[in-house]
Amino acid sequence: MLNISDISSFFCCLPKNDDYSEISSVHQPSSIIIEKEPLAQEKMNCPTYPNSDDLQKSDLGPGDVLLARKGGSLTSHIIQTGQCIPFLNPMEDRFGDTDLTHVAMWIKHEKSELQLMPQGPGDAEITEARDGIGVMNTALREGTYKVFRAFDRKQGTVAAAAAKIWGESRSIPYSFLGAGRSVFGSSRPGNTWRAHMERLDQDAFMRSAYWDENGAYCSQIGLSAYQATAPALEKPLSGALNSDSRYVSPCQLDHLLKQDPEQFREIGTLRIRPEDVTYRDKGELPE
Repeated sequence: MLNISDISSFFCCLPKNDDYSEISSVHQPSSIIIEKEPLAQEKMNCPTYPNSDDLQKSDLGPGDVLLARKGGSLTSHIIQTGQCIPFLNPMEDRFGDTDLTHVAMWIKHEKSELQLMPQGPGDAEITEARDGIGVMNTALREGTYKVFRAFDRKQGTVAAAAAKIWGESRSIPYSFLGAGRSVFGSSRPGNTWRAHMERLDQDAFMRSAYWDENGAYCSQIGLSAYQATAPALEKPLSGALNSDSRYVSPCQLDHLLKQDPEQFREIGTLRIRPEDVTYRDKGELPE
């Protein structure tokens, strides 16, 4: 099992101030910032905003889970159609929003430098598994997003650190099989779930052969980042985290996060217009 001390292998410490301890991934020159343990009241309550239906990028923090409404890709249409047909998956609860067809994780801290071009200097905004390309750190695309946040902000920051490492090399392929299986399979823990979780724990902060050989899809990354880093923070795999991320569709992830008020809260809706997109990323692999 990975302990919190093991994370030091991947990050080097920087000077502290009154509010933050900054740690920088050895894989990238940009830094990831982890807040000190918050006060009890702050830990139990996410920030509120004047209009939660009009979130801005500046309102987001590391580890926020962004669920996008139906896009124009063929994969998006297939997932949306499958989520709307209950008999395709009678074992799964169907209480999530079936119009949600993609998931990304916000990885940028408000104090870090923004990346202004694909794989350029600075921090990318998100990690996502993009169909036809794979797991990548990139800019948020145009669309409407439902946003969930972990109550424990340190947990969100560490989950974002893991997702960032998985996405930086763009070596993890997109799993079309996994995306299809998420619509037809059950996310309830089964016989192979424990072995899967042990591998996630081992590979939390690695560009992992486990991911490379199997590939991943969008909602799998969004949930797995929290599951993989929970043992390092001595967090139980309860609530939404007590699910098999290999079989979680965007709709089901929405349901799981809504049903886990002890760990996650929906903070609002983010709308990204064309002029809000930091850069266009065709997803080329590094040479």
